[in-house]
Amino acid sequence: MKKIVKKKVTKKIRAKGKIVSEKIVKHKFNELYNTGLVMVELPPCKRTIFFSRGTTNFESILTYGKSSLFLSFPTIRIVIGYGYNPRTKTYSATKFKLAFYNKKKKKLLIPPLPNIFEDLRVCSSTAKKCDSVEELIKKQVSIFFSSRFDFSAIDCLEQYEEDNFVDYLLNWEKSTKNKPNWIPSKFYEYDPYPCPYEEKFYG
Repeated sequence: MKKIVKKKVTKKIRAKGKIVSEKIVKHKFNELYNTGLVMVELPPCKRTIFFSRGTTNFESILTYGKSSLFLSFPTIRIVIGYGYNPRTKTYSATKFKLAFYNKKKKKLLIPPLPNIFEDLRVCSSTAKKCDSVEELIKKQVSIFFSSRFDFSAIDCLEQYEEDNFVDYLLNWEKSTKNKPNWIPSKFYEYDPYPCPYEEKFYG
C-alpha cells in the first residue's frame, strides 16, 4: 500500500505585495468574555515605511523631507488583543503592540519608529470584522506596513534623538540598500522593570 505523505502547510501573511511567513507563538481565548490575545513572530524582512509630512521643524528634519524610507527589519514580534462577536461570528482587534526581537538573547527591542510608544503600543488603526484569527493577523500586519507614520509617539524617541536619530534612520536605509542580507541590531532593549518583559508585552 502506497504511503500517503501529508504536505506541511505554512501560513503566510501578505503585506504590500510581499509574502511573510507567520508563526503563532502564544494564543489564549477567554470564553466568558469572548476576548483573546495572540502573539505572532515575523521573520526578518524589508519594507517601505511611509511618513506624513512633518508639521514641526524637528519632524521635517527627522526624515530630511522624505515621505518614505526603505528599511530592513529584524525578527518582529507582535501582540494583538481582540474581541469576538458571537452574533456576527467575527473578530476585531482592540490592542496592537510591536517589538523587534533578538532571538539569540531572547530580548525585545524598541523600534525607533515614531508611531510606536515606549511600552510598544502602536498608534494605528486596527483590523475589524475578520472571519478568523488568522485573517485578523494578516489584516493587522498589512495595516501596520501600509500605514503612514504621523509622529504620534515622537516624545518616546528621546533616547534615539540623543544618538543622532536622524542620521541613524538614513544610515539604516543606506545599509538596507547596500547590503542585501543586512539585519539591524543596534536598538534599545525593552525593559519594563520589575515585570518580566514577555509577561508585560503579552499581557
